[in-house]
Amino acid sequence: MKRYRNRLALAKIEGTAGTAEALVAAAAILCSDVSLTPLVADAVTREAVRPFFGSHQQLPARAHATVQLTVELAGSGTAGTAPPWGKLLQACGMAETTSAGASVAYTPVSTGEKTATVAVGIAGVRQTLAGCRGTFSLNLAAGGVPTLQFTFTGFYADPAEPAAVAPNYAAWKDPLVVNKANTATFSFAGETGLALSALSLDQGNEVGYREPLAGDPEVLILDRQPSGQATVLAPAISGGNLVKKARDGDTDALQIVHGKTGGEKVQIDMPKVVLNSPTHGESEGVWTVHMNYQPLPSGTAGNDEFKITSL
Repeated sequence: MKRYRNRLALAKIEGTAGTAEALVAAAAILCSDVSLTPLVADAVTREAVRPFFGSHQQLPARAHATVQLTVELAGSGTAGTAPPWGKLLQACGMAETTSAGASVAYTPVSTGEKTATVAVGIAGVRQTLAGCRGTFSLNLAAGGVPTLQFTFTGFYADPAEPAAVAPNYAAWKDPLVVNKANTATFSFAGETGLALSALSLDQGNEVGYREPLAGDPEVLILDRQPSGQATVLAPAISGGNLVKKARDGDTDALQIVHGKTGGEKVQIDMPKVVLNSPTHGESEGVWTVHMNYQPLPSGTAGNDEFKITSL
């Protein structure tokens, strides 16, 4: 009997795209909600003419696999040291830029996206995906732990039972709950008095699987359409008319900083955000405004819709 609860996730950036890396203790991912779909394929139906009823055989084509996992969003513990979830961002088309002793920033790219080897072990049986690229969503909600949820697409290898790995989670620091003390900075359109209830950001990568007749198969990031949602307590008119901003198509900057001291801070910046379809609601009897938003490129070179910085 193999217990499903005994699971282990590992990941490592690949030196050569599509070539699986050896996964050792330092590759361990401290995550939750990990799930693997070993076969995602197009179904090609053999629609043969027959003088009787019955199902037609379906053949799998363009077979690949996906894996989903959620990690806690926390700093690395040391300013200028990359957080352990940084390698997962890189496999989602994000570039890593380190400022020694100060910060590590992640920004989108449109070419040269890195790939990762991602594996899920269940009761000692390891299922490995090579050549992984993916997309992520970021979620912060008052009273909860901030998270990054990843979905990766890659090439599936037959299960194996390698030597057991004792995971090393030392790089994964304890997260801070989203609250007034730990998430003191939230600003939109220059207004710092908005009371945030929840914020999400969907990177919106379009991930495709390509299997040509000649050449190797490849997982590609084909496009990026980021979007998000935010819920705030309804501000006083002097604090900004969010409905008017949406109606007028105004674009403004959004920033949130989670964490209090160096090494534990994570900052999210969106220099040009447009609001869509704000709606009124309530939370525990308090009037709220729920907003959809889109981060837009702000510079002529693009690739700057959002930035995630570990400080």
